[in-house]
Amino acid sequence: MNKIAQYLNEHTFGDVSVNPDLRKTLSIDKSILTLRPEIVICPYVTGDIRKVAKFTYQLSEKGHNIGVAVRGMGDNRTGSSIGKGIILDTSIHMNHILEFDSKQRLIRIQPGLSCKTLDESMKIQGYYMPSISYSQNGTIGGAVASGVSGNTSSDTNRIADSVKELEVVLANGDVIQTRRYSKREVSKKSAQTDFEGKVYREIETLIEENEELINQIDKEAYDNSGYNSISKVRQKDGSIDLTPLFVGSQGTLGIISEMIMQVDFYNENKSTIAMTFSSRKALQGTLNDIDKLSPEKVLVIDSKMISVATSHRYSHSLIKQARENNRQIAGILLCTFMDFNDRTRKRKIKKISKLADKMGATTIAIGDDFNSNIEVSAIENLVYSATHFSDAEYIIPPMFAGIYIDKSQLDNFFAALHKLEMQNDINMPYCFDPIQGIFNFYPQFKYRTVQDKRRILAVYDMFCGLVNSCGGSITAIAAEGRLQSPFIIRDMNSELVKLYSKIRDIFDPYKTLNSGVKQLSEMRDIIAMLRQSYSNER
Repeated sequence: MNKIAQYLNEHTFGDVSVNPDLRKTLSIDKSILTLRPEIVICPYVTGDIRKVAKFTYQLSEKGHNIGVAVRGMGDNRTGSSIGKGIILDTSIHMNHILEFDSKQRLIRIQPGLSCKTLDESMKIQGYYMPSISYSQNGTIGGAVASGVSGNTSSDTNRIADSVKELEVVLANGDVIQTRRYSKREVSKKSAQTDFEGKVYREIETLIEENEELINQIDKEAYDNSGYNSISKVRQKDGSIDLTPLFVGSQGTLGIISEMIMQVDFYNENKSTIAMTFSSRKALQGTLNDIDKLSPEKVLVIDSKMISVATSHRYSHSLIKQARENNRQIAGILLCTFMDFNDRTRKRKIKKISKLADKMGATTIAIGDDFNSNIEVSAIENLVYSATHFSDAEYIIPPMFAGIYIDKSQLDNFFAALHKLEMQNDINMPYCFDPIQGIFNFYPQFKYRTVQDKRRILAVYDMFCGLVNSCGGSITAIAAEGRLQSPFIIRDMNSELVKLYSKIRDIFDPYKTLNSGVKQLSEMRDIIAMLRQSYSNER
């Protein structure tokens, strides 16, 4: 590997390292898995990525396979930003905002740019990207590659809706630009004799041969598994856009080196209301009419989560007030409105306040100016307090978050979840967005022995089966990576599994791009990758 590192160091502008400490640092992400890379490269320009891809592709043609995985800040929860071969860390040099068109609300950016920096930069200009609200600790490239969704109720809550064009380095090192091409333009692309031409020819043929199967894929589902966005690639007029395929592909079809994305208008003036309820029935009665008011954000925190947070000495005036009145807290509801019209926001707050009062809310707090908004919104810190603790013996595995359950299946789901809790002697505290139907569960497990680790995977296996039986998805806010792949593929339609495998073969014939991600793995392989120790701080 030292000779390979030396060669790549001589032929790229970026940094190439085989330093053991750096490799160890980049052997983990936010998942419970670990894989140590052989070489770490921090590309300086797209040309560096091209040379690495071309080099590994040519080696694979000769029978020597070296995998390439792309990494930003290691924020992924399913192990997609770690790998054994070469790690490309884009966060060091390829982290710039290249261009911003305020009239079209389009921004051209590099993948290593942190979502937090992008968010702050855009908000200063009066814009924002709702889809990255869950990914503030990661990079925009990682968010796009994982197909993330935000924790807002905006129409562009899914990052796929914001991505307009991509620059992608293919497995062989060729660079392509993706956008929607007309039928005539696609014909020209297909006539090319290079790798891009091959991709367009084979994708078009694959879509034609599997049209009936592809039409069965729900385009609007909260599901980032496999390559289900193949359903969005070709339109009835014969036009093709490969962009949706790369969004959520986690670097298995190509390496994103640049992107053009659309941002929304941002209103820094907001109104917030938080309420406590003494019964689930009262809470549910309030939720039934909330989506009619079009809130920007809705969060429900259940009683188990509240109990865990308060045991960690978390305190908020809303909780204190309810307990001073000797009222039980069955749940907390937090709503945020960001309408540009002040009167509209006040009218909505008034409506929801009346509704909550009618349904029996025990305490209500309203934030309608800067200071009171901060105070009311601070109730959200309860989730952080409940999930970050100093007890080194227990962990909260991150793969239980980002679960979609349809409203019609909630009763069946929670009845079965209660049985799972009883059978395995665990609690599943949660918070959720009732409009989108996305849940984050936070069970605590011991993480010391091999038996402890096997127990986590066994419970997760049952949990995934339960979600699937209720028609839900474990990949609602991001793709499956390494960790969730075995559970996803097990429950997936076998014909879809074959279709997705064919798509992978078109783009990555030698499996050099993020090998092991979005692929079927044996459970023993997952167990072998489990970390020795884990912290929810990472």
